[in-house]
Amino acid sequence: MNKFNPFQRESPLFSFRWFILFASLIAGLLFRSDTTGWRLFSGSGQQQWSASGAHGYHK
Repeated sequence: MNKFNPFQRESPLFSFRWFILFASLIAGLLFRSDTTGWRLFSGSGQQQWSASGAHGYHK
Protein backbone atom coordinates (compact mmCIF):
# COMPACT_ATOMS: atom_id res chain seq x y z
CA MET A 1 0.00 0.00 0.00
CA ASN A 2 2.95 2.36 0.57
CA LYS A 3 3.66 2.13 -3.16
CA PHE A 4 0.61 4.31 -3.90
CA ASN A 5 1.52 7.07 -1.42
CA PRO A 6 2.72 9.90 -3.69
CA PHE A 7 4.69 11.51 -0.84
CA GLN A 8 7.09 8.58 -0.45
CA ARG A 9 10.16 8.51 -2.66
CA GLU A 10 9.62 4.88 -3.75
CA SER A 11 6.21 5.66 -5.27
CA PRO A 12 5.90 5.98 -9.05
CA LEU A 13 3.65 9.01 -8.41
CA PHE A 14 6.32 10.87 -6.41
CA SER A 15 7.07 13.33 -9.23
CA PHE A 16 3.36 14.22 -9.48
CA ARG A 17 2.81 14.81 -5.76
CA TRP A 18 2.25 18.57 -5.96
CA PHE A 19 0.00 18.30 -9.00
CA ILE A 20 -2.13 15.69 -7.20
CA LEU A 21 -2.34 17.88 -4.10
CA PHE A 22 -3.22 21.03 -6.07
CA ALA A 23 -5.81 19.22 -8.25
CA SER A 24 -7.40 17.71 -5.13
CA LEU A 25 -7.68 21.12 -3.47
CA ILE A 26 -9.24 22.69 -6.57
CA ALA A 27 -11.68 19.78 -6.97
CA GLY A 28 -12.65 20.06 -3.31
CA LEU A 29 -13.20 23.80 -3.61
CA LEU A 30 -15.38 23.39 -6.69
CA PHE A 31 -17.36 20.57 -5.08
CA ARG A 32 -17.95 22.61 -1.92
CA SER A 33 -19.02 25.68 -3.85
CA ASP A 34 -21.41 23.55 -5.90
CA THR A 35 -23.04 21.92 -2.88
CA THR A 36 -23.35 25.09 -0.78
CA GLY A 37 -24.56 27.37 -3.59
CA TRP A 38 -21.57 29.69 -3.24
CA ARG A 39 -20.90 31.17 -6.68
CA LEU A 40 -17.26 31.27 -7.69
CA PHE A 41 -17.72 32.62 -11.19
CA SER A 42 -20.56 35.09 -10.94
CA GLY A 43 -21.20 37.48 -13.80
CA SER A 44 -23.64 39.72 -11.94
CA GLY A 45 -21.21 42.65 -11.82
CA GLN A 46 -20.64 42.65 -15.57
CA GLN A 47 -22.74 44.04 -18.38
CA GLN A 48 -24.50 41.46 -20.49
CA TRP A 49 -23.62 41.36 -24.16
CA SER A 50 -26.43 42.11 -26.58
CA ALA A 51 -26.51 41.36 -30.29
CA SER A 52 -28.56 44.50 -30.99
CA GLY A 53 -25.85 46.79 -29.68
CA ALA A 54 -25.96 49.31 -26.85
CA HIS A 55 -29.35 49.80 -25.24
CA GLY A 56 -30.90 53.23 -25.19
CA TYR A 57 -29.20 54.43 -28.39
CA HIS A 58 -31.24 54.97 -31.53
CA LYS A 59 -30.51 57.01 -34.70
